Amino acid sequence: MDKAILRFFLRGSLTKALFRWLAFEQAARQGRRLNADKASSAPTDALGWLKRWEHQADLDITILGARSIAFFVLSGLGVGTMLGVLAVSLGQAVNIWGPLLAFAILPFVFFLFSLVMLLKPGRSNLMYHPMLRSLAKAMRLHTYQASSTLLFPWLQWQWQRAGSLFLVTAILTFFVYATFQDVHFVWSSTFIDDDAVMHRLFSLLAWPWHWWVAAPSLESVVENRLHTGVTLPARGNAEPLWPFVIYCISVYGLLPRLLLVWIYRWRLKAKLKRTILDSASVDVFLNVQQHDISRAALNVVPDNDLPVEISIQPENQELIGWCLQDSRWALLHNLGMGRWQDDTQWLETFQVHASKEVLVLVDFWQTPVGELADCLNALRPRCTDLNLVLINTDQSSTRSDAQWRSWSFFAERCHVALRLEASE
Repeated sequence: MDKAILRFFLRGSLTKALFRWLAFEQAARQGRRLNADKASSAPTDALGWLKRWEHQADLDITILGARSIAFFVLSGLGVGTMLGVLAVSLGQAVNIWGPLLAFAILPFVFFLFSLVMLLKPGRSNLMYHPMLRSLAKAMRLHTYQASSTLLFPWLQWQWQRAGSLFLVTAILTFFVYATFQDVHFVWSSTFIDDDAVMHRLFSLLAWPWHWWVAAPSLESVVENRLHTGVTLPARGNAEPLWPFVIYCISVYGLLPRLLLVWIYRWRLKAKLKRTILDSASVDVFLNVQQHDISRAALNVVPDNDLPVEISIQPENQELIGWCLQDSRWALLHNLGMGRWQDDTQWLETFQVHASKEVLVLVDFWQTPVGELADCLNALRPRCTDLNLVLINTDQSSTRSDAQWRSWSFFAERCHVALRLEASE
């Protein structure tokens, strides 16, 4: 069942899966019952109830629209920045420092900063990150502030995706622009007078791909240098610098950003899976939906005026408890005291001896709940003689009759025999 629930929430894109879970968490906290579907009977399992919730839920899609608008704006920003860099020319040439600074050096510095924050355990709270807090406010995510442990990594992931989109659109803009215009990159520096120093710098920057494409040669560095006050000579056979610029943008700007996108996405998906498996929201939701309103139970008259008593004899019976604090008997299993996943696994492997009757012991003053009904429904096909036994009864209480009627109504709905512990 865990895998089925995970598949239900994690289907589709990761962003849709996240906000599907956040919306479900809100619905579970509110504790509202779903509207009855007259066209079909009540679901028989957790997955059926989740599908009914999704069918009736009004999932907010404005967040996805706001994200799409933000990505569109950043695409335009990438186009505009690249066109601006190419438009600031020196005569008929473009200074190589502009695109390197805007699309390679600064993005790589931001990548290193993000990598340090990623490896350093910090506070995953929006209040400590003004930039992401502003982004959350712009996207109107205040509704999900209570789920910041999931919202924070999602915003980090979106931030890295936005940076990647900025660089991709910038690269594409260069190629479109260069198709219709002659783009000639040159270099100029006040502090670097030696061409050999610039050649070593270019070779250092080109080291990650030097085994595939060679760095600009010393002759190319010399021929593409622009001196102040000197007319730029004809290009002739000079080796162009634009491939070097594009490689720098891709290797130092785009590829590290794509790596962060993958890491943040993997972390978010792992955290979302862990949250779904560890959360009690599904149990709370199912309890609300499957809990029968027991006002009608008070009007139910038991078949017998006197409840049937049964003696508890462990040597001839299989004893199972439900949230039982009484330690008088050795129980095969005490349901409802741990994780419901463990109870489900135990019920699936439970085997009963054919000659033994099965007694499910529950305290008389406990409230009948849907989880107990699920356990009884799982046990009933495996047992030829299944009894729900109420222990620790207090017949002197004025509420005992109403409590007995409530249990009678519950046992009738679960199709099990209801018994009282025989008095000694």
